[in-house]
Amino acid sequence: MSQSKYKNPTIKLLTSKTNKIPQKVINKVLFSAQQEVANLHLGDAFYNHWVLISDPSQQNFSKPTNNVSLDFHSGFLVYTLDSIKEFVDIKLGQDGLGQGEHSHDNLSNDRFGIIDERTAKDNTILYMVEDYIDSFQEAEIRVAWNNATEHDKALVRCFLSEDTEADILFLASSTDDIDHTTGIEEIKDKVYEYLEELRDEEGVTRWFEIRLDAGYTVMAHGGIWLLGAPDTISGRLDFGDDGVMRGPNRTDQSLVGDP
Repeated sequence: MSQSKYKNPTIKLLTSKTNKIPQKVINKVLFSAQQEVANLHLGDAFYNHWVLISDPSQQNFSKPTNNVSLDFHSGFLVYTLDSIKEFVDIKLGQDGLGQGEHSHDNLSNDRFGIIDERTAKDNTILYMVEDYIDSFQEAEIRVAWNNATEHDKALVRCFLSEDTEADILFLASSTDDIDHTTGIEEIKDKVYEYLEELRDEEGVTRWFEIRLDAGYTVMAHGGIWLLGAPDTISGRLDFGDDGVMRGPNRTDQSLVGDP
């Protein structure tokens, strides 16, 4: 399971699909991260990671960005989400834009945030993370978020050793090269062999979209870095009923006062 590509990278904050963002909206996001750090009391390892990028041609960066003095006009207005991913992949990362004195002092190219129209309403951002995932983890996420197929459910139960005879027969009937007319014990052995092969298959790297409370960005960054995006999402421990990642026992922070 992959982690962030570089040691303690600086995250970047982008805007897209919103031409003009009021100064107070951006500063509330930035203030929320600073307030989170102040409340943690965990030392220098935890800090505001955000760097504001207003335009794809930008060359100078405030690292970190703690506030802005003017309303924000986005240079990413015509960019699709895929276009922003491409910009991040090509222009940022080690030896990319904003590279500092140390090898890890860069604008990371495997995670970024977007301030969008929703941010002004509930102080959340779209948080994008690139990570490795295999087919079992894909099924596990769909099960956790209640959009799984019957195959996903049977697969996860088998991996967790919570399977029933019906699960074994269902997977056998939907899997090539398993004779499901033999005895149940033989079928079960074949299904488990199939699961082992599935687990050994090469996974893929893809982007994950997470709706993130701006007051939980520091802890979320650290947690995802340690657990990986797939396990963070499938675990759901940090997510509210509305699908926003806010951390355990946290409520909607949209009513938090402006800095």
